Amino acid sequence: MTNKLYKNIQFLDLGFCCRCESLAIWPCFHQHNEVELMFIKAGYVTYRFGGSVRKLTAGETVCFWSSVPHQIVDAGKDSFFEWLTIPLGLFIQWQLPEYFSSKVIQGEMIVVAGDSLPESSPFAQWEKDLSLNSEAARRIVALEAEARFRRLALSIEAKNLKSASGKRVLPFSAGSLGKIEQMNLYIAGNYQKKLSVAEIAEKVKLHPNYTVTLFRSHCGIGIVDFISRLRISHAQRLLSTTDLKMLDIAFDSGFSSISSFYEVFKRVCKKTPSQYRADNSLHKL
Repeated sequence: MTNKLYKNIQFLDLGFCCRCESLAIWPCFHQHNEVELMFIKAGYVTYRFGGSVRKLTAGETVCFWSSVPHQIVDAGKDSFFEWLTIPLGLFIQWQLPEYFSSKVIQGEMIVVAGDSLPESSPFAQWEKDLSLNSEAARRIVALEAEARFRRLALSIEAKNLKSASGKRVLPFSAGSLGKIEQMNLYIAGNYQKKLSVAEIAEKVKLHPNYTVTLFRSHCGIGIVDFISRLRISHAQRLLSTTDLKMLDIAFDSGFSSISSFYEVFKRVCKKTPSQYRADNSLHKL
């Protein structure tokens, strides 16, 4: 596991990893490129995810793509949680139902309450298996984790949650999987900069038009909208945790102008940046 610190965000490289541990407050936000599956086994935890705050309690299962900055800001005494990180490529390869996978890829935190686990937690076994550094053991964990994610998707379907895009998403081929993963990771690492479809296409060695089509057909969202959502998530974090001026937040989030920042923010969040800051500032905790 490696990490580096940039500003007040810690960038991690967790890979395929599992831990069962007591909850503790984190000194800063962190992010990584894996998809995280977490189960709150005892107590509660207050998460700041992007710019929103969510209190999670015992019995809740949580899933999110960890490219969105997140931080534990409060935890109950004797609280305990279990977590598994899945490489993004493996998550994509599973071809989970679109109404589930697209929400994860688009940066939503999925929470399912009352999701019971057997007394013998699979996380404890996964932690043990992954510590063996055995490819056979990793394969077993991957198969069991995939089943767990599929059960989670069924729980969401049972709650009548609709597809995030409302459109059919195509299955992955071996070739498209690698390209989609490359696009996702490149965008996640560069959305704060000026970023174009042509640049992304060049990075993955595809024609720009095909890059746009491939990304939308498999992820259920356009590349430009995907970039905007990551930038908005970044802006939400700054709005709720800093006193930076709006212009500074707009530029730090990757927007080229204050007007485009306000336009996209209001369209995505249904409120202005100032209204969001008033509703989600740190003193609200």
